Amino acid sequence: MIKMGTVNMHLTPDEVSEVLGEGKTFVFKDHPCGKAGDKFSINGRTFELIDVSERTLNMISRYYHTTDGHSTSADFISSWKAAHNSEWDPEAVLYVHWFRDITAPLTNDLI
Repeated sequence: MIKMGTVNMHLTPDEVSEVLGEGKTFVFKDHPCGKAGDKFSINGRTFELIDVSERTLNMISRYYHTTDGHSTSADFISSWKAAHNSEWDPEAVLYVHWFRDITAPLTNDLI
């Protein structure tokens, strides 16, 4: 039996604001903070990790830039550099943590 746990996502204040205020459902981290099924809390709300996957920064800029709110890959790269002291290593590995808010009980809208 696999036991799921409570994890620390090491969220920045900006990430907390994006999750709670804008409904963002993923974050990029330089290490895996947990695995699918693990949970974390922010200000009384509980979230469940649904997937943690490894991606290069280049892949993220090419395929996730719109999901992250950027219109182009170049916009994503520019924002990344601004937030990370102008550092850009396209082969750097990041972990995409997808999650969902499980604070409210799940309902079956099909019934």
